[in-house]
Amino acid sequence: MPGKLQNLWQNMSNSFWFVPSLAVVGALGLSWVLVEVDAHLSGLDYSSVPWLFGGTADAARSLLSTIAGSLITVISIAFSLTVIALQQASSQFSPRVMRRFTGDRVNQVVLGAYIGTFVYSLMVLREVRSPAEGASGFVPALSVSVAIALAIVCVGLLILFIHHISQMLQVDLVQRQIHEEMLERLDHLYPSMIGTPVEAQDESAADQFAESEADRQAAAGGVAALRPYAGPKWDVRSTATGFVRSIDDSALLDADLGKVDRVHIRVRVGSFVACDDVLATAAGTPVDEVEATKAIRAAVVIDATRSAEQDPLFDVRQLVDIALRALSPGINDPTTAEHALYYLGDFLGRLGQRAFPSAVRTAPGGGIHITLDRPGWDEFVAASFDQIRDSAHGNAHVVGVLLDVLRRLERVVPAERAPAVRLQTALACAERHDVR
Repeated sequence: MPGKLQNLWQNMSNSFWFVPSLAVVGALGLSWVLVEVDAHLSGLDYSSVPWLFGGTADAARSLLSTIAGSLITVISIAFSLTVIALQQASSQFSPRVMRRFTGDRVNQVVLGAYIGTFVYSLMVLREVRSPAEGASGFVPALSVSVAIALAIVCVGLLILFIHHISQMLQVDLVQRQIHEEMLERLDHLYPSMIGTPVEAQDESAADQFAESEADRQAAAGGVAALRPYAGPKWDVRSTATGFVRSIDDSALLDADLGKVDRVHIRVRVGSFVACDDVLATAAGTPVDEVEATKAIRAAVVIDATRSAEQDPLFDVRQLVDIALRALSPGINDPTTAEHALYYLGDFLGRLGQRAFPSAVRTAPGGGIHITLDRPGWDEFVAASFDQIRDSAHGNAHVVGVLLDVLRRLERVVPAERAPAVRLQTALACAERHDVR
């Protein structure tokens, strides 16, 4: 799926209105179908079917009106609870985690069920006619029975919704969910394991990170460099302002860019881009520079907020923000910060055993080369611990947990990645000494 379409889909699916809108459409369709079925079966005797509604038109109207009126009240309560949960999450956890609440499928399904049942009841209510209003009157027994069943389901969903909201407001569960999502994306973004440590290999063995010098530089966290190119070059500048949500490098490899030989994407997923900033530098002679510029610009998706789909540092940012908020004087919850350190340490321990992908991608047949700016191991370690370490200054217990996490991390990562961990340990030990 092209990057911009995928970004549009993410924004839609993570919004409050997406599932409720689908529920409204489904309710309209269901009401129309069932009313038509009732119209074709209007001459049958329903007395032998005990679960079907058997009341008069006035009873059907009263029942449907009660269901619709009750659901409006429940909908207002559900939205009130959701707003309170959003405020709580923003003030005590981090504004970065609010997207988890708006995109939560349980919340969306419950609200969609309420709104859908309300719309369905109204659509069926308008078809009910008493004998005084028509030749023989019309009571859609099947449709009314389905409305009763939907109302019963909504009662159960209300209990589920209250339980789910209470679970979502527990910071320990929020941190665990973020951690689980980090591990899911880890398998997608960093699928390859390093394998045998460097010191156990001879010089003739294949490099554990990659097979080329460009891949070695990418694995070390740098941007792989190709040989200098002496041909014509031009910069592709941004026409939008926001955060880089994703980079569709696959679409760029498949694009017809003429004789463009290389494209160096100069922005990183998750970075902020201002209007007229340089997004990429292209080298070569395109058939149409304007069209080539549009294709390159379209591959860099910019939006108002970050997303963790291609940006694992954003998940790290969420856990770090929760820890920083917990260490603030207004909240003063060091235990939450310690739990965040445990999850960050586990994630880094798994990440440290993975091979980082190459920063250079080449089209099939050796055509265009795309160079990407990817975060390296040192950046992950610094992003996870620097701010928490500074904020934990003066709290000996939190610093002690940080040291325990770092010691474990140093034991599980390969030797060539241990220096970044040792640096954090040295800084934490210095701050612990200052506390004492």
